[in-house]
Amino acid sequence: MLINRFVLNRERLILYCDWAIIAFLCFLIFCLPFSKAGIESFVWPAIFIWILKRVLGFKSSSLCGMLTRTQLNRVLGVFIVANVLSVIFSTNFGLSLRAFFGKELKFLAIYFMLVEVINTWERLKSVLIVIIASAVLVTADALVQYFRGVDFLRGYYWNRLTASFSTGAGFAGWLIVVIPLILGMLLTGKVVGRRSKTLLMMLTVLLFTCLLGTYARGAWLGFIMSVVLTIGYVFKGLDLRIKLLYSFVAIGVLSIFLVLPQSLKVKATSLGRIDFKAGQTINARIKSTARLGEGSILIRFKLWKENLKIIRDHSFIGCGLILIQS
Repeated sequence: MLINRFVLNRERLILYCDWAIIAFLCFLIFCLPFSKAGIESFVWPAIFIWILKRVLGFKSSSLCGMLTRTQLNRVLGVFIVANVLSVIFSTNFGLSLRAFFGKELKFLAIYFMLVEVINTWERLKSVLIVIIASAVLVTADALVQYFRGVDFLRGYYWNRLTASFSTGAGFAGWLIVVIPLILGMLLTGKVVGRRSKTLLMMLTVLLFTCLLGTYARGAWLGFIMSVVLTIGYVFKGLDLRIKLLYSFVAIGVLSIFLVLPQSLKVKATSLGRIDFKAGQTINARIKSTARLGEGSILIRFKLWKENLKIIRDHSFIGCGLILIQS
């Protein structure tokens, strides 16, 4: 009787730990675009509770009951071994060691926590709803930054759209992850009802417009690739020709958006009702890609050249991890 009660109480505590981890991870996901302090504040309690589950006797399906078995475990194992070797032979051992424990292992723990606790449709739905809420807030912040000149979350002034991120590239990197997720929700129809689909479609259009406003050419290319992969996954049961048709239609629509905003800007400005910022046009940004001897393209060429030198000097194990201060 006492043993059964102990087992029941332990299972209940483990369930409470799961819900606590989910709550902290949801707060982390919501704060991700605008609060670095919030990320650190929520990730470490989640990791502590995750370890507490093991103390209570929770066993997973692999690696002595510590980690959940996934298709990426072997790849991640090779990745960790490579990072350990890079730290050992680092040009700055202390800095690399801090990066390994403060960044690499932390992100690895987040991955396994998500795999472990987001194991039902209802839990996944909760996470996706948090992503939508965060996207709504950041979109509002980007619109305020564009029309008022400064965002309300972090106080960044407008140059190109950055919202609560310090750079347009950072904002674009977040967008090309979030937009395909929302597109997947729309295409599958499992998260939102019919009434909410229209609002979610409007949010998708606004997010895509924000992506154009970041002027991040690499992100535009990455987004096109992600849309093609999303269509391929969602319609994986269809014929290859139909998949290609959907992909070409999607790329065609995206191409229209590359030229449409400028024409709308001219018409709206002529009415005198909207004060559009005089930023670089999207078409001009695309054309600037061919100018290899100036701007950010030149800087990237110099960085790639230095990277090749590092690869030449440290071909197999690298020169250590870098800890980027938040």
